[in-house]
Amino acid sequence: MIKRPAMRQTTVQNEPAWKSVPVQKRIENAARELFRGSGAVVHEGMIAQLAHTNMPTVCKYTNARKLLVEYIEELRRESDDIWADAAKNKPNDALAELRHWLWMASMHAEHWASPDRQLMRLAEQLYTPFAQKAHLMAPLEAWRKADRRKIFELCHRARLRDPEILADKLMMLVDGARSNRRCFNYDGSAVKSATEALLMSHGAKPPPEEDED
Repeated sequence: MIKRPAMRQTTVQNEPAWKSVPVQKRIENAARELFRGSGAVVHEGMIAQLAHTNMPTVCKYTNARKLLVEYIEELRRESDDIWADAAKNKPNDALAELRHWLWMASMHAEHWASPDRQLMRLAEQLYTPFAQKAHLMAPLEAWRKADRRKIFELCHRARLRDPEILADKLMMLVDGARSNRRCFNYDGSAVKSATEALLMSHGAKPPPEEDED
């Protein structure tokens, strides 16, 4: 009886999905995911592990600080979209636009992944009186100043009393809601009524019923 050679069995294994993604893209995606979850404490080792690579490869393409600056700019663009939405929904009415943005800000304060809460957390983590983090704080300070300027401009266009003082008060309320929700999980639902009381104390007329949604 002639023995036939046994046929070699081959097992085709599916490769992990990440292997089809270029390493530089994996690094960028991993950094974004880590920044969103942990903020400014992310370092190259964490990025390398999540991106299925090593630290020398991460450092070959980029570094954690550069990726963090890019992430901050991405969040700022998302934050600008909130302002654009307010302008689109309430055109040619500065007070209605301001109320819409404040309503959006109170809603976003409830969500940990919202761009404004993410930016506030990064500012809390990165603030230092020393100069070594100044370049990281610069875009965050620019974001906050831009928000404050837009609020002031809307207060001024709406002919509210003391628009500069009102803008500062509104910013402090919104900032406080973002920080308290993140640090202590406080309910931020009172922000809308508090900001409305401030607006009316500076001369705003009560909102029409359709603006209550």
